[in-house]
Amino acid sequence: MPVACLCCSTALADVKTPFVEDDVGGLPPGVRTRHVASTTWKAFNEAPPPLPRLGTLRTRRSGEIAASSWSVGCECLDRDYANFEMYKTFLPDLGVKWARLQSGWAKTERTKGVYDFAWLDTQVDYLVTNAITPWVTLCYGNPLYNSGKWLGMAMAPLVDNPEGFAAWLAYVEATVARYRDRVPMWEIWNEPYDQGKAYGRLCAETISRIVKVQPKAEIVISACRFPSDTEAVYEAVREKGVAGAIRYWACHPYHQNPDASYAGFAKGLHAPVERRRDWVRARNPKWDVLQGECGCPAQLEFAHALCNVPWTEVSQAKWVLRRAMGDAVRGIFSSHFAITDNHYPNMIQSYGLVRCDLLGRFVYRRPIYYAMRNVYGFFDADVKPLWFEKAVAGGREISIARFAKKGRPVLVAWFSDARPDDSLAWKPNVPVPGVADFPDPVLVDLVTGGVYALPAGKTALPLRDSPVLVANRDVVEIKDEEAMK
Repeated sequence: MPVACLCCSTALADVKTPFVEDDVGGLPPGVRTRHVASTTWKAFNEAPPPLPRLGTLRTRRSGEIAASSWSVGCECLDRDYANFEMYKTFLPDLGVKWARLQSGWAKTERTKGVYDFAWLDTQVDYLVTNAITPWVTLCYGNPLYNSGKWLGMAMAPLVDNPEGFAAWLAYVEATVARYRDRVPMWEIWNEPYDQGKAYGRLCAETISRIVKVQPKAEIVISACRFPSDTEAVYEAVREKGVAGAIRYWACHPYHQNPDASYAGFAKGLHAPVERRRDWVRARNPKWDVLQGECGCPAQLEFAHALCNVPWTEVSQAKWVLRRAMGDAVRGIFSSHFAITDNHYPNMIQSYGLVRCDLLGRFVYRRPIYYAMRNVYGFFDADVKPLWFEKAVAGGREISIARFAKKGRPVLVAWFSDARPDDSLAWKPNVPVPGVADFPDPVLVDLVTGGVYALPAGKTALPLRDSPVLVANRDVVEIKDEEAMK
């Protein structure tokens, strides 16, 4: 008799749904069968819009896509909070073209002056072999030199310690020299909030060592408090004469409503993205912002970003899609945090596209895995952002993102006036500007990838607080579901 798992999953024998693609790309090494499935994924597929179904959006592996500005986070491997071997086979199946790694000074240099890069070689080489470009965050400190190796560590003990700072710069040179043919972009540290002076000095000296070894390297300045920390970094790198190597200034815009994180005038850790971008471009038109790390938990968390909010796999999927579309229509390089749950010493973070258990073993792909696979496969470098607008219908705010895919129009719309909720209900016949312009339209639910027929000339859509895509039928590739059964 099948045994049900409480709350989040159910025995596979009890799952009775129409054809739903699952476990594509295979299971992790050593996993012969899958014992549980996400009931939320089942629920999404059992709550389609009230339209005739045509099929499922065809997705693509990373090797099938020439280029894109999408990244997925493979962070925390430097502290062994996740297992790369468990999830690595899922990466090329996503269709993502970039992946963020953390270099792990303390994991690489365990004896002074001796570097063991074997653990990082495995990750870098696997990504490159599978048509995914790694970009690497150089971090954190090293206890060998009296500096911590954790998020939020004080940087002054590192930069003010002559031996420790010299060791850091030597480590940077060795790391860049080893991977300069495979890693085009380097981020300096991760979230050094409220340490502007120390971080500015670290950036200036670290950039000079990076470009010494890899002159064409692109540099990412980490997310830090705006504008105090960013101003301090700007002055330090300009004085050192290395500002020209910078390509991006990262932001990590965690906000309960992702659509509310772009505009406004607030200062701080999560200052509005557009304000940061204006600041960056005013100093150098060749610079831009980069969304270097952002995601949403799948459950109520008691620590870290977006904690103390009762998230679920439903609201998580909606949140991440809204963040992705907000970044895409603004032409912002965007990295999702993270590919899998991370096991901190005091908690499991439930941000992962892939859910794992307390032993770091695979459980199932969350709905957001499939949702982001749809995004990565459709919104490649051939899709150009055109403009973004907001409208009001039925007393609710609608966000409308417009794109061109190989010269053909694409529209994405969603309710955006509140934090994503847990409802799967559709509001029918919501007037959306521009829908009637498509002569042969289809609607795509970006969570499930379901493709549905729309009557030509229709001015309204079924809508909920999760993005749906509208395009002409010849722009949307549909899988042959019968052949896949």
